[in-house]
Amino acid sequence: MNGLKLFLYNKLGRLMVLFLGKKGAKYFFEHQYWRFQWLREGGRFSNDHYKWVFNDGFGLESHFYEDKKVIDIGCGPRGSLEWVPDTTLAYGLDPLANDYLKLNKGKHQMTYVSASAEAIPFENHYFDVVSSFNSLDHVDDLEASLKEIYRVLKPGGDFLLITDIHEKPALCEPTTIHWDITEHLSDKFESRFQKRLKRKSKIYESIRHNEAYDGQEYGILMGHFVKK
Repeated sequence: MNGLKLFLYNKLGRLMVLFLGKKGAKYFFEHQYWRFQWLREGGRFSNDHYKWVFNDGFGLESHFYEDKKVIDIGCGPRGSLEWVPDTTLAYGLDPLANDYLKLNKGKHQMTYVSASAEAIPFENHYFDVVSSFNSLDHVDDLEASLKEIYRVLKPGGDFLLITDIHEKPALCEPTTIHWDITEHLSDKFESRFQKRLKRKSKIYESIRHNEAYDGQEYGILMGHFVKK
């Protein structure tokens, strides 16, 4: 984002916070971002890349997800779990889920759940797999969100994580996440693998390029963790 665009974005952001409050402004910008993407993509959302990320990106195969309950935290409106086997129960959780259903015209088979990561509306040990791709820095309370992920995941269940690592909070990414999050997770999760990747313009492009983090301001942490 160039200097002028950044200035105008920050100026508009401050005005929206005054009128709507922080959370209202955050949701407004999130929704407008996805509405712009929907228009940009000709009134549909592409989602083919998710199958590759969930499978090849993590060194897994589609049958890994068969007969399992899977929830994608901060799923967005693209249909991140449309590719899963028919025997999989697939849920996408997002505070804006109801708005996303209107935006994608309800065309997806996965079940959208309107809720925050800080209060996941499912019972303890309900899910076999929890994923969070580019969403943890969007939550308002990281500690509460991680506790909820741990709570709803079955013992021995899998937590698939992709997150930006950055130092500067923003309106839509109010939580800064550091590399030491893996040490924080180690109390309750065993690590199957971790990658520290170089951040390119798009997060999934960065994962495909698979270039090691080189000390720049932004990076990507990709990890597969198993609940103890």
